[in-house]
Amino acid sequence: MLHDKIKQKKVHINELFDKNEKGDIASRVLSFLKPFEIKSISGLCGLDEIKKKGYGVSDLLRVLLLMPFVGSMNVWTLYQSGYQFLTEAQKDAFYRLKNNSAINWRKILYAFCKRFKALTKNKGEAKGTGIKCLILDDSDIHKSGLRIENISKIWDHVIGKSVLGYKLLVCAFYDGVSLLPLDFTLHREKGKNKKMPYGLKRRVLQKQSSKNRTKDSAGEKRSKECNMNKIEAGIQMLKRAVRNGFVPDYVLSDGWFFCLKLLQEVKALKKSAVHLLCMGKMGKINFEWMGKEYSAGQLLKHLQGKKKRCRKVNSFYIECVVTYKGETIKLFFSRFSKHSKWRLLVSTDLELSYIKAIEIYQIRWGIEVMFKELKQYLNIEKCQSQDFDAQIADTTLRMIQYLILSFKKRFESYETLGGVFRHSKQLLQEMVLAERLWFLFLEIIREVGETLEIDVTDLIEKMIWYKKTENIIYKLLSPDEQFDKVA
Repeated sequence: MLHDKIKQKKVHINELFDKNEKGDIASRVLSFLKPFEIKSISGLCGLDEIKKKGYGVSDLLRVLLLMPFVGSMNVWTLYQSGYQFLTEAQKDAFYRLKNNSAINWRKILYAFCKRFKALTKNKGEAKGTGIKCLILDDSDIHKSGLRIENISKIWDHVIGKSVLGYKLLVCAFYDGVSLLPLDFTLHREKGKNKKMPYGLKRRVLQKQSSKNRTKDSAGEKRSKECNMNKIEAGIQMLKRAVRNGFVPDYVLSDGWFFCLKLLQEVKALKKSAVHLLCMGKMGKINFEWMGKEYSAGQLLKHLQGKKKRCRKVNSFYIECVVTYKGETIKLFFSRFSKHSKWRLLVSTDLELSYIKAIEIYQIRWGIEVMFKELKQYLNIEKCQSQDFDAQIADTTLRMIQYLILSFKKRFESYETLGGVFRHSKQLLQEMVLAERLWFLFLEIIREVGETLEIDVTDLIEKMIWYKKTENIIYKLLSPDEQFDKVA
């Protein structure tokens, strides 16, 4: 049973920031920043050449990365929290660093990811799935300032309305154990209303912050990406990832990204050694089968006689090989209960089995968990600077902090067999929500999905994003806690 399999207690990251232990936490956080050799990374990224005067970039970066662990959401609150002793620099030094359009924050993030990769290789790989994946996905980043540069109204599908903010598109790498945020872009949405471009009145747009940047500067390039098509931006990120040595077995994405362009570009990565596995659209897209063209729905009706049962995940499925605009692909139609919708998985790997496709695709849910943890614990939405360079800098810092937490979690958990987590106040969760979901995923499908007649995709999304269902998960994971502690 689920309770017998999962006995670990719930550990909230915010509990780690107890005011009485701030000094101890600060020293521990600084100690595990050391393996990443921030000074060396600053040199490799040319930061010392950009900022020749004043405080060193590596020293400022250390403090910026430390802030969430001492309870500071931004530079201002750091100086109000009593932790200004961590640096002799004044607030303006940090603001100038984050607003500097010459700094290549993408290169810095990749440098940390490469360092993570080297450290894990040197320490010895922990046992994992063996499958390496690049994952493309986006998330809504809510903001509250109309004057923030490049801000727009974006459609939030979770709450079903437009909100002020950015679309955060992320390319993450799953190395078989950990999820590494490699790259990202911030986007705005122009919308269909020509009288209100970007969902804002023209007089509001005119008051938005803007600044002149050098044509070839990193900041200028990031600002232009804000208007780029997300599929094109995603393809560029995939290519950058492979060039930087993060070569996957599969590229995973949801159905929004599925198109011929993505399919062809993935197949071209490393001369077809990389396969695409993504959700497909059950709409008007046509596939060629047996010499005729069919929509996904029409094809499903023709193939009902080939329906099979998979007892391992308690689902019905149909698989077939078709042609999509000249490209041969494999389709998996899947349904987890008699009353749920048929879902479509698409893969360029013609040898892939259904159960293997399900096991690999569920890795994609890790990026949803990452988004939630970035927002809940690392305050990725809290930067309200009007400067777009500062928005890029702050988002990069949050992702580096996530990398550092992942590194600490990975090796304190695996190398010490959980001994490091015996203390009630730990710097990382022994079993974060991502790992708990892996345990829950198949159990829910087997034991609950059929009974409740709920589509598994909808169920997982609710589990991740809605507070009420999240509390129920925590209750299941902590059966001997009183309900009022998690409700």
